[in-house]
Amino acid sequence: MIRTLIVDDAGAVRKSLRVLLETTQDIRVVGESDNGIDAVRLARHLKPDVVLMDLRMPDGDGLDAIEALSGIGVAAPIPVIVFTTFHLDEYLYGAFERGAVGFLLKKNPGDIPAAIRAAVNANALQSPAVRQRLIADYARGSSRARSREGARG
Repeated sequence: MIRTLIVDDAGAVRKSLRVLLETTQDIRVVGESDNGIDAVRLARHLKPDVVLMDLRMPDGDGLDAIEALSGIGVAAPIPVIVFTTFHLDEYLYGAFERGAVGFLLKKNPGDIPAAIRAAVNANALQSPAVRQRLIADYARGSSRARSREGARG
């Protein structure tokens, strides 16, 4: 059973996620939080296998909570999957830089169970739009790097 903590400031979203996850046979919701500060405290107490985290919340945003739960130097990191409406570069790259293992958009809630399973197996699953953006950004960066090296050669 994969123990999951849901973190979102919207009660209706938390309830919907709980209903979605409770329909699976291998995922169990062990707790919920409406802010990043409480999420860190709960995660350290409950020790879930995965945290499903919104980013923009009052009283401690998701980026700070991600860093506290799975950032560099965390003794017992917990995989964090971002689940948000916003896929701005600052959130996308900020989440990965702070230790997130996945980034899903709220418009695709059906991806959540597979992302949770991937996270506990040390894999990552991204929303298709996020994956395309990462690949395009990587390709642009690789093209620039090849151009710079070609100019030096």
